[in-house]
Amino acid sequence: MWKRSASVKKISAGMFGSVAAILLVAGIVTYINRPITQDDQTVSTIVTNPDSYSGVQLSLSGKIDSVIGSRAFTIDNPGLAGGELLVISATPLEAIGGSGIDQRIIDRDDQVRISGRVQRFSLQQIEAQLGTDLVDETFADWEGKPVIIADEVEKNL
Repeated sequence: MWKRSASVKKISAGMFGSVAAILLVAGIVTYINRPITQDDQTVSTIVTNPDSYSGVQLSLSGKIDSVIGSRAFTIDNPGLAGGELLVISATPLEAIGGSGIDQRIIDRDDQVRISGRVQRFSLQQIEAQLGTDLVDETFADWEGKPVIIADEVEKNL
């Protein structure tokens, strides 16, 4: 009969412990970097606790309250307190080849699902980040408030 030596048992246990630690760390990193789903928060939770979501990539759904130019709109969850949340799209929200109000792909009262990253609104920072010029007067009241920079905006039919 073959017997394992004590050193082989120690190496096997040590390797198992190392592999388990690596898998645990990988799982924690994956969990931390996961997109938060609609079930995890609402517009009101982001508006009332913006620092908890700062830098977080997430997806959520809501109703467009107002459209602000070709890239921005406000979203809310009807029936829930907490206010509006500003969403600025990384790309213009217009039909291909179009510009102006007749070419918008979204409108007030549309239900949308957005994916993007939460941050505090800073006009200069967002203009630099997106390579665009936003109308200062239009966005002045949003300074310091939470905003989602949307990678994707999907209209729910």
